[in-house]
Amino acid sequence: MDPATLTEHVVRDLSRHRSRNDILMSICNASGMDWTEAQRFLHQVEQNQGEAIAARRRPLLVIMSLVAIVGGLLTAGGVVIATLDGWIVFLLQLPIPYLGNVVYFSLGVLAFVGGIVGLQSAMKRHTPS
Repeated sequence: MDPATLTEHVVRDLSRHRSRNDILMSICNASGMDWTEAQRFLHQVEQNQGEAIAARRRPLLVIMSLVAIVGGLLTAGGVVIATLDGWIVFLLQLPIPYLGNVVYFSLGVLAFVGGIVGLQSAMKRHTPS
């Protein structure tokens, strides 16, 4: 297999989060390299094709970030509405009033903030300079 085709296969496998050992084994099988040469080749591809690998991972990162944003907003908003309506959410059967409300609201806010940070990170890493 020629180096360009092998490089494309390695980029595709890395972007799909495939195991490094599996990628190395496929390099060895496809090219006839020994394990050490395959490791060097894989490292070289990671160095040279880092932007292409990251660009292929972008859709998954964006989807995960959007799910975290929406889930966080729904959780925090639902807890606010329930609290204003007078509901007391108990956490782990602990008899501390409104502890569950505070914890679930905080988790919703953290999920929202984490989604925003992840989305900004994905966009910053993949925008052309």
